[in-house]
Amino acid sequence: MRLTWSRVGWTASVLVLLLGAAAAQQSATLYQSAEAAFVDKQYDKALTTFKQFVERYPDDRLAARALHRIGECHGAQQRFEEAALAFQVCYKRYPDAAVADSAMFNEGFYFFKAQKWQPAAFAYFNYTKKGTNTVYRAQACYWRAEAYYQLGRYEDAVKSYQELLALPAENLAEPTVADLLPYTRYSIAVSLFEAKKYPEALDAAKQVLAKHPQHPVVADALWYGGQALRQAKQLNEAVAWFQRLVDEHAKSALAPDALYAIVEIEQARGRREAAQKAADRLAKEYPGADAQSKNARLRMANERLTAKDYAAAAKLYREALAGASGDAAAAALHGLAEASFELQQWDEAISAYRKLIDQHPRYQTVNRAKLRLGEALLRKGDPAGAETLYRDYLKGTPSGTDAVLARYNLALAVLQQGRKDDAIGLFGEVANADQKGDTGGSALLEVGRLQLEARRFAESRVAYQEFLRRLPTRPEAATAHWGSGEASYGLKDWNRAATAYKALVDGFPKHALVERAYYRLVDVYRALGQMDTANQYSAKLKQLFPTSKLTAATVFASGRERFKAKDYKGAVTAFEQFLKQYPDHEDTPVAKANLAASLYLADGLPDRWKRAALAYADLAKNHPTVAPDALFWAGSAWTEAGDSAQAATALRAFVTQQPTSTYAARAWLLLGKALAAKQPDEAVKAFTACAEAAKDDLPLRSEARSEAAWALLAAGREEAAYTAFEALVADDPTGRFAPEARFHLAGRLHQQKKYAEAVTAYSEWLKAFGTHSLRARVFYNLALAQEAQGQFAGAAPNYQQAAGQLPVADDDLKQQAAYRRGFCLFKAGDPAAALTAFDEFEKGWPKSKLRAEAAYYRGRALLEQDKWAEAATVLQNAINAWPDHVLTASARLNLGLALQNLQKYSEAVAVYQALLKLPDLADDLVAQAQVHLGESLYAQKKHAEALDVLLRAELGKVETVRPAARYWAAMCYNQQGEVAKAREKLQAIINDTPQSEWAQKAKAALNQPGT
Repeated sequence: MRLTWSRVGWTASVLVLLLGAAAAQQSATLYQSAEAAFVDKQYDKALTTFKQFVERYPDDRLAARALHRIGECHGAQQRFEEAALAFQVCYKRYPDAAVADSAMFNEGFYFFKAQKWQPAAFAYFNYTKKGTNTVYRAQACYWRAEAYYQLGRYEDAVKSYQELLALPAENLAEPTVADLLPYTRYSIAVSLFEAKKYPEALDAAKQVLAKHPQHPVVADALWYGGQALRQAKQLNEAVAWFQRLVDEHAKSALAPDALYAIVEIEQARGRREAAQKAADRLAKEYPGADAQSKNARLRMANERLTAKDYAAAAKLYREALAGASGDAAAAALHGLAEASFELQQWDEAISAYRKLIDQHPRYQTVNRAKLRLGEALLRKGDPAGAETLYRDYLKGTPSGTDAVLARYNLALAVLQQGRKDDAIGLFGEVANADQKGDTGGSALLEVGRLQLEARRFAESRVAYQEFLRRLPTRPEAATAHWGSGEASYGLKDWNRAATAYKALVDGFPKHALVERAYYRLVDVYRALGQMDTANQYSAKLKQLFPTSKLTAATVFASGRERFKAKDYKGAVTAFEQFLKQYPDHEDTPVAKANLAASLYLADGLPDRWKRAALAYADLAKNHPTVAPDALFWAGSAWTEAGDSAQAATALRAFVTQQPTSTYAARAWLLLGKALAAKQPDEAVKAFTACAEAAKDDLPLRSEARSEAAWALLAAGREEAAYTAFEALVADDPTGRFAPEARFHLAGRLHQQKKYAEAVTAYSEWLKAFGTHSLRARVFYNLALAQEAQGQFAGAAPNYQQAAGQLPVADDDLKQQAAYRRGFCLFKAGDPAAALTAFDEFEKGWPKSKLRAEAAYYRGRALLEQDKWAEAATVLQNAINAWPDHVLTASARLNLGLALQNLQKYSEAVAVYQALLKLPDLADDLVAQAQVHLGESLYAQKKHAEALDVLLRAELGKVETVRPAARYWAAMCYNQQGEVAKAREKLQAIINDTPQSEWAQKAKAALNQPGT
């Protein structure tokens, strides 16, 4: 039978109604089954059934309730994150359901319990904007703040707490909300403290005390208030708050901590009695707070250890260790071990280190303790024990921070046991692991030495040459040159041996190995058949290291000739050779006198003053007729050597023995200088005697009075010293010491960084002494003082005066003055004048060492005037001329800016990329270069490349460039059609730096269509 369309439709409708009724019955049954399991706490069964219900009947009126139950099941089983996600699905899928509001709040609740702080904060924020329950909204403000606190976003936490307090009064009066208020105010104080806003934290703590004086949280508020005062260095007030906590809340868990804080504060202030009183009370009233008592003892021990009072520290650590446990015991063991180590009490040190390692394997200093234990074992003579320890250490931390040192010490331990080849291998591992460090360098020297001893010359030379490649300027390079020469000598590679020995004698002429190197050079050049060169080195050897083959006459005559030619160093060598080889020669007294005079005059000779003084003292004692004034010259030499005691002894003897000598007055002056540092009163007497002995010698008398003033000043008797300076000027108003005295007084103010007073003193000096030779230096020092105060505009003309007046002999200072004039004009904000100054500087000193700095700031000045092309030329020339200068990296950055402003983006990109390839580039330069590179690439529409470098700038260490990097990254994303990412970056700028210019740009960009 054929059915019509109308009958088919009717039949289908009936069928749907029948099926719908059946489905409704089935869904109700399934839901009731799930609900029953939930009520019986059969959460796994309930969860499975509720999930089946939602999957089968997503449009059922109970579907939202089932999703809510799924979240409750997860929460009951402590699967907090799954619970939060279920509640999130619930309110998002069914926003109009009765349970949606509860689900929205529970999302934050369970994210918080899962310690997912960021999602929790976001969920609670969402509830404060969309939730309807006033109690939940208040709680959402509170727990959002708690989430921010856990994230370390303390200022955001404070804002959220304050949102709670800003709710209407009727909301705050609800009991559940009212219970939160003391904790909210207390949490504001804690968050402000963590944000290091100590005055605001203190004010918040005071709010807790004022509004909730009987609440238990008051003790905690007192604690954080005291801590805030402590951080603000208001220590008396901090102690008072901690004392109040102890007195009014003695049963608080924080009371012993407060007493311990008082111990720390009073001990740091040197108030030992107050600290001891608090410590005694801590031990007496809180016997259960043993940790704080031990900590107080530990703190005292640490203080003694820091002061290097190792015996006292060890005693205190032993006392702190008695009955201690946990970290306190570990700290005491470590301190005891360190003190014993310094006392060279190896047994106790080893025992303490072992206990620390065995009993507290996770303590923070265990790795250091293992290294120190190994050192102690080596010092005690137990290399086998040290080896075992270091091998165990390296198994656990094969590439840790101290692994290099551990491996080096392991090599030493192995070497001490006679296993040289094993030691060589270990030293080689150290050298490979520490390519640029001193430990790696020392290891290479050990490898070279041991291979040389084993006559493995090729391997030895490789090690020494590697050291020289890495550390060519270190003092140990002399040993490496010698070792390389010896290895080449053993290989009969004469040319390379000669090169190594010459590098030693030329680069390290005072080294102990030089004599042996000269011997080797003679042999090497003989082996090469170059006899003339061999003879030259032989003569040099005899000159520097004389032998018995030289005759006394030759040596003595050589010394006299060198002395007459003013080659005093050569004379010293000759006369010392003579006296060493011929101590009983008839010319010995004269040679001693010549040696003493040569030493006295030999500029740059090591210890020459001490040697001259000893030589003159020997003359005075054994040959007085040869040099009757020897004691005077001995005293003079001791003065120059800085040995005031020896100088005073010699000069006293001289003025006693020869009071009428023509050198007597000068001897009194030198005696005063020798006594000035330690015996200022005696020094003043000596200077007075000098002034009297000087008679009509006004300059000497003025010098004596000047020195007397300086002696008083050095002794701290400033008033008397200034009186003496004034007396000097009154006695000799036109003499040379009057302006110098005032110059030094002004200079002293300058050295003390009293720049304002120094400026006044120098200015007055310039008015008083119009033509004095120090005038130009006074101008220079005046400018320096003004520059130090930031008075760049005032300093510039004074530098100009100094540059114009300083003599040619002070060319370095003239250059400094001319350069600093330009620098100050630049700093004063006058780039045009700075350019003129730098032009004059370059004309006057075209080869100055300061040309690089001048060129750099010249380029900067051009940039300040928007003269981009000229700036680019100057900066490029500076970079080419001084590629390794400290300012070159900054010059490259500024060159890039000039090119960028000229819209020469390809060239700018090349400059920035080259800059970023430089090694050891400062973080701020890296960050700026990355941002400007990104801008330039963006201008070239190379958005992907720009984005790559901008994201690296954003993730870098320098926070100041982060807004700019994010902005241009957003622009790149926008150009690539990734609008969501662009908006995310722009919003991040607004959130993190709301007051910046980039935030304004970000807001403008967000308002643009398509962004």
